[in-house]
Amino acid sequence: MENTIQKILENFTKTTGLRTHWRENNRNNLDGTIDFYFDNGREQVIVEVKRELRNHHLAGLFKMKKLHDNVLVIAENIFPNLKNELRRHHIGYIDAAGNAFLKTKKHFFLIEGKKDQITNTDGRNKVFTKAGIKLIFHFLLDPDLINATYREIAERTNAGLDTIHKVIHGLKEQAFILALNNKQVKIKNTRQLLERWMVAYEEKLKPDLLIDRFRFLRDEERMNWKKFPLKEGTVWGGEPGGGMMTNYLKPAEFTIYTNEFRADLIRNYKFVPDPNGNVKAYQKFWTFQETKFPKCAPALIVYADLMNTADPRCIETAQKIYDKELHFIGQETA
Repeated sequence: MENTIQKILENFTKTTGLRTHWRENNRNNLDGTIDFYFDNGREQVIVEVKRELRNHHLAGLFKMKKLHDNVLVIAENIFPNLKNELRRHHIGYIDAAGNAFLKTKKHFFLIEGKKDQITNTDGRNKVFTKAGIKLIFHFLLDPDLINATYREIAERTNAGLDTIHKVIHGLKEQAFILALNNKQVKIKNTRQLLERWMVAYEEKLKPDLLIDRFRFLRDEERMNWKKFPLKEGTVWGGEPGGGMMTNYLKPAEFTIYTNEFRADLIRNYKFVPDPNGNVKAYQKFWTFQETKFPKCAPALIVYADLMNTADPRCIETAQKIYDKELHFIGQETA
């Protein structure tokens, strides 16, 4: 990662003419510092380094900002919505393309519009197809499923045999599957797999699942959402799912997962179609029911929905769900 940091900073200097000096610092949970040399003097910032910045990293950056005046994140890739959040909280950033932001008491710069020149060559696109994302969802929830026959996996997940073969082979190539003996394997690095799955789910699969956006017909229905009469098989995800699972979050945005059609949603719930509405309805891609929270989507879906927001309280709620319901993911030692 050291070489990557130096390349990103060299690219930044070519773009801006500003000289920088990076210092690694492993004390106090810090990655390092950068000195920026302006015409009127030097300014130092605390630096967090990520290969790819994601929504679930924001909570840690917000905490760091409370402790230090000048905080900056270096990452190969930072998505536009995250850049907006970083700027809103006065947290600086530099990405590999040369986009950058810093606002201190003395200095300000903003560079946008640079195209990312990093090419993904790790083969993850072969695994994280839309069908692959659905299959990996089941593997994360039930790691023992990886040792079932392809026919058994297909019956449990509705995945095609070709998809199962490609995903398992791809997971082996990416070191997510460890052979225990000639017959048994296990999924390893599950926390890293979870993070990759969350990103792929949000970017590749979830947009295709969207049925439509709506608003409640009456405001009292939104206020009393816990009593809202969802039909069997239609469940809460996102913020209402997190609210039910933790009693910690009051939802502002409402997510439902369903097998009902758009016309059914309008007829059954009096939802009003609204492109700016705060109710989003998505198609379900799993067939089982969450037993502990029957009115909610599986904990993994609710967790991903919340972590893929840029809202600190949603992310905090997601962590509570992980600690209570998903802590088995990431426990392996191999």
